Amino acid sequence: MNLFNEIEKLFPEIEKHLEKEKMLEKFKNIPRYELHKYHFGLGIWIRSKLLYQNQDLMDMFKANYIYEPDEMSELMTGMFHNYLNTPRC
Repeated sequence: MNLFNEIEKLFPEIEKHLEKEKMLEKFKNIPRYELHKYHFGLGIWIRSKLLYQNQDLMDMFKANYIYEPDEMSELMTGMFHNYLNTPRC
């Protein structure tokens, strides 16, 4: 299993969460350098709902030398932001 592929599989869940919170468009349009503003809202949700409940994913992060849940959620937040802003055919 590839860490990045496993993270991408979670994008639909993250998207549903942001849609439910009516934050998807705002998140998509925020400049990347301001993603830190989502550390406590979206970041906490990612940590509690996607990381702490998925030991296999946590182990994959650790196998890639990423040990801190804050860093894990930061990577996931950035990847999801990139995904939303990548043009698709």
